[in-house]
Amino acid sequence: MLLNGMNEQVLEFTTRTLDEIAQAPPDEPAFANLDDHVWILNGRAIALRRLGRTDEALAELHRAAQLAEAGEQNVSQALNLGAFHCSLGRPDDALRAIDVVGAMSGYGRMVENGVRHCAALQTGDRGAARKALAYLREHRGDGELSYVEALLREGDLDTAAERVKALLSSSEHRGRTLRWMQQYVRPAPLPGDVATRAARETLLARTDVREAIDAVGRIGEYTLYLEESMD
Repeated sequence: MLLNGMNEQVLEFTTRTLDEIAQAPPDEPAFANLDDHVWILNGRAIALRRLGRTDEALAELHRAAQLAEAGEQNVSQALNLGAFHCSLGRPDDALRAIDVVGAMSGYGRMVENGVRHCAALQTGDRGAARKALAYLREHRGDGELSYVEALLREGDLDTAAERVKALLSSSEHRGRTLRWMQQYVRPAPLPGDVATRAARETLLARTDVREAIDAVGRIGEYTLYLEESMD
């Protein structure tokens, strides 16, 4: 449903599902496995954001971040909440959202430092921005596109172009990079994402990047959303 932009249907489905969870007695849960409860809320937030109901989307991410994820501290929704605050241009709230997280995967650390980098740029803290960008560069193997997106936030299109050309030349990273480059349906960018969205389009229009794409694939336009994306 998210992939196809069926956002109203997502809200109907998630409302029904969440009501079933809430109304079930503790000793008889509505579903055999409730680990995806937080992702139901996350998907609901995506649908609300696409419908322009930003405050409600934010509330759902806050709600999800308070719940456990697979019996552990909820890292995923805390990071998603921090990223969404950055998209809204609220860097202090973004940092508060991610300061609660503890142990996480290498990719999680890339997302965390992406949020820190975004927040530092928005507050004008160049030292913190350099520190976060250095982490992303040194650990880019844990999330190559997180590093590329940070370069776009920096406005460093030359380095971003070199990275995507290197990724396109790699059989390991080519598929994921081409997927990131496709033209999917997107809602209008939130205030904190306007410059980064424009930088991405400039990057994809560069002659050297286009030549690297044409050598291994193509960019198409699709009437589909990236189902997991708030952007």
